[in-house]
Amino acid sequence: MFNVAEFMNKIQFPQLVDTLFHPVDKRRYCKYTNTDLVCHYALRLIAGYDKDSAANQLANDPLLSNLDFIGPVPHQTDISRFITRVGNDQNGRLQLHLLNSALAKQYEEQDPHRRITLDIDSTHLDTFGKQEGSAWNSHYKAYGYHPFVAYDAQAKLLLSAVLRPGNNYTSLHAEDYVEALQNEYPNHQLLIRGDSGFAKPALYNSVEDHHNHYVLAFSHNTKINNDAVGFFNADTAFQAQAAPKTRYYEEQYLAHTWGGHKRRMIICAEQGINETVPHYLYYVTNMTVPARRVVEIYRARGTMEDYIKESKNGFAMAKTDSHRMADNEVRMMMGVLAYNLTRLMALLTFPKKWRDKLVATLRTHIFYVGAVLTSHARGLHLSLAQSDPDDALIYRIWKKIQRLEFVV
Repeated sequence: MFNVAEFMNKIQFPQLVDTLFHPVDKRRYCKYTNTDLVCHYALRLIAGYDKDSAANQLANDPLLSNLDFIGPVPHQTDISRFITRVGNDQNGRLQLHLLNSALAKQYEEQDPHRRITLDIDSTHLDTFGKQEGSAWNSHYKAYGYHPFVAYDAQAKLLLSAVLRPGNNYTSLHAEDYVEALQNEYPNHQLLIRGDSGFAKPALYNSVEDHHNHYVLAFSHNTKINNDAVGFFNADTAFQAQAAPKTRYYEEQYLAHTWGGHKRRMIICAEQGINETVPHYLYYVTNMTVPARRVVEIYRARGTMEDYIKESKNGFAMAKTDSHRMADNEVRMMMGVLAYNLTRLMALLTFPKKWRDKLVATLRTHIFYVGAVLTSHARGLHLSLAQSDPDDALIYRIWKKIQRLEFVV
């Protein structure tokens, strides 16, 4: 993990924490600062130790215990008190969100005019027992929370995560969530992609007011179904074509809740080999590209499920060990920070073919290194094993880390 620690030091992550993270701290004596706790917590999750008790094991790690830019490794009790203390502080939890936003912007602001494809979704975090905020979700058929998440589709950075009670429907306050995301990146052209749960007039208006674009799936209803059947019946060329076949139609659609404002509706008709009639998919958008391209853009959103699984399984974003919802928000945000630190390191220092590898692969080849650590009067010396087949890759990444320049 020496290369991850060096990367965190090089991008001045501890200084970023010092600047933005100031939770209420009534400790009279503290061996570990808030920055120490955040940095070591993130390092532990990146290393794959998702249980709090693993902190006791890592406290004896010679490398992590001798990092000069943060203090010694905290124990499990210190981590538990940290989670409770920040959970009790609403501003402290907000500062974790601001810290994550600032971390993501270290990459996003390198090209302030880049178009960002923003994939938004709601996901599920399992809970167990009578935990605060937990509720039954019929879609996932489990008890848990129902947070919002938003990913940069190109960089795969998790730009925002908001924990919500399990009984919150997808569209509840979705327009406020998207409004906040757009305010975070006022200089970027944004493309918002989401499923039908986000298709609501207030969200359309928010995106249009910011002069951004959206492509959202749309739930079927009697009116639009009749329109789709009418397009199909009038399209004799499509009916004569051999299956499988796909055809795209569009219209200016007006729902009674849209306040007289028509919007572009894309209808995708797909008919399989053994199907006598097509099935229809609907999309609402303010983009002007051809209908086929609109559907292709939306379907590329499918990779978002992989990012969500990686955040949960690789960095313990879904860990809900605490009874209180606020404490679990702290746990979730620490998983988000660990995920984004790893993604940022991959984007800035990894060879191209390694940037999209799962964290389990990265731990095997890059993060877990066979080496001997020796202490001398002038510092620590890390001697890598000569037989390690990934030596060249590790040295290459190390050199790129040394060339990074960041100013908080």
